Amino acid sequence: MAECKTLMVLQLFLILGIVLSSTGACPYHMYTRYDGLQYCNGTSLGITSLNTTGLDPRINVLNLAFNQLQNLSYGIFDDLTNLTELFLNNNQLHVVSLGVFTNLRRLTSLYLHNNQL
Repeated sequence: MAECKTLMVLQLFLILGIVLSSTGACPYHMYTRYDGLQYCNGTSLGITSLNTTGLDPRINVLNLAFNQLQNLSYGIFDDLTNLTELFLNNNQLHVVSLGVFTNLRRLTSLYLHNNQL
């Protein structure tokens, strides 16, 4: 079972397109579903820089908490228009570009606490 989890994490590193020293996210076939929601867990993976290209736009919940993100560039979430919850807490965010959440019209919960904002 541990080997399977390790392989899954390595696949996540290769598929995601998140640029950093160590990373993870949810390729199309790796989502967890809770009551019809598509949940992508990228928490505590040491993510330092974010590129959401290739993430399934059907994601409802994206958890990137407890990483090392420092900034959010304009347009980074533009393709993830189905997000209802976004967890960015407990990172090192000190720059959030104006309008970065503009296209997230379904977003009801945004967690930014414990950052450097």
